[in-house]
Amino acid sequence: MARKRKISTEELARLVEQYFNEEAQKLETKADFPDFNEQEVFEKIKRRTFVKKESEKRELRVFSRKHMWAKSLIGVAALCILVISIWLAVGRKTYSDIPKIDMVEIKTANGKRKTITLKDGSVMILNAASVAHIPSDFGKTTRSIWLEGEAFFEVEKNDQLPFFVYSSSSKTQVLGTSFNVSAYPQDNKMCITVASGRVKVDAMDAAKRNNAYILQPNQMIVFDKRDKKYTMQKVNAQHVKGWINNKLHFEKKTVSEIVSVLNRFYNISIVLEGTAQHACRYTVDFNNIPSNTAAKILADLSAASLIQQKGQQYILKLNQCKVPM
Repeated sequence: MARKRKISTEELARLVEQYFNEEAQKLETKADFPDFNEQEVFEKIKRRTFVKKESEKRELRVFSRKHMWAKSLIGVAALCILVISIWLAVGRKTYSDIPKIDMVEIKTANGKRKTITLKDGSVMILNAASVAHIPSDFGKTTRSIWLEGEAFFEVEKNDQLPFFVYSSSSKTQVLGTSFNVSAYPQDNKMCITVASGRVKVDAMDAAKRNNAYILQPNQMIVFDKRDKKYTMQKVNAQHVKGWINNKLHFEKKTVSEIVSVLNRFYNISIVLEGTAQHACRYTVDFNNIPSNTAAKILADLSAASLIQQKGQQYILKLNQCKVPM
C-alpha cells in the first residue's frame, strides 16, 4: 500500500511546476489534450497559493473572516481537483511517480547584470531587474527555464533535449541558437528576438487558442498584453541585444517607454511630468554613456526640462512634442 503524507500548497505547486518541466520536452503537440494548457494551469495554482517565509506556517489566503473554514475547504478542494485533472489528462501519474526537484533562483537588481554558464554549456545573460528559475538537474532530464525580465541565451545544440524558456505569455523552444527574451511583468509588451538559428514560440491568443510561430534570425514576435495580440516584426537583432555591451537602442519609442528601460538599466529614478509623455515617439541610441548623460540626452531630444534631485533622482518635465511622429 502506498505511503501517504500531507503536503503543503507550496510543495504541491512545486511538484506541478517540476512536472511541466519534464513533460514539456515529451509533448510537442497538445493534440491529445486540446483543453489542457500547462502554463495556464500553473498560473492558476500560483494564484491560489500563499507562501510565507520558510520558518513560518504555510496557509491559504482568506479574504474574509466570514465563512473562513468554508472558503478554506473550497480552496483546497478546488486545488486538489485541479491537480487530479492534470494527472488524469497526462496519463494518471501518481504522486510517487514524480521525483522531487529543487529550483535554483537567480536574481538581478536594477543596474546589475549576470552571466551564467548553465550545466549543458549554454550561456544565459540576465539583464537588470530579472529573475530566472532553473531546475537543479538542468541538463540531465530537462533544459527548462522560467523567466521574468530579460535575458539573452546562447544555447548549446542537443537534438535529444530541447531548450525551453517559459514566460507568463509564451513558451520558447530551441535546439541550438541565440535569442533574446524580454518579459518584464510591468511592461505592456513581451518580445522574443532571434539572433541566430531558429526558435519556435508557443503562445495563447485572446481567444485562448494555442498558436505556434517559427522565428528566423532578425525576426521578433511581440505580444501586446493589452489587446492579447501577437505580431511578427523584422528587426536588427544586434540592436535588441545591445544591452549586453551597454548599448541601448530605441526606435519610435515613447518617452515613458524609454524612461522605464533607463530606470532599470542604470538603477536611477526619472519621474515624468506633463501631458505629452505618451504622445511623442523618438529614435535614439545610448552607447556606453553614464546615467546622467543619458538623462540629459533624453531631455534635449524631447525638449523637456530636467531637474536633478538627490543622487540619481530626476524629474523630467515634458511639454509639446519636439518632433511629432
